[in-house]
Amino acid sequence: MSGRLRGRGVFPALEWVEEAAGQQPRLLLAGGCRAMIENLTGILEFREDRIRLMTRSGPLTLEGEGLLLTQVRPDALTVRGRIRQIHLPEGGEDGYD
Repeated sequence: MSGRLRGRGVFPALEWVEEAAGQQPRLLLAGGCRAMIENLTGILEFREDRIRLMTRSGPLTLEGEGLLLTQVRPDALTVRGRIRQIHLPEGGEDGYD
């Protein structure tokens, strides 16, 4: 063996470091009625049935009913309402293959 490790995911701790440094969007979903999104860069669209957020990896979209923005901070927010679908940024080198 050459002593070299190749391939994505060989050092998963490095992926955590990148996420903690604010590079990757982080989404926490609670019961389909609340989602917290971190590491976003802006709000693209806000409607009762659709919210589009910009992240460094691309747009992240939540679709549902009665959607509200709560706990809005410069790099994070919480969405409440009936969340039916979540569209993550497109794949590629950003970790969403």
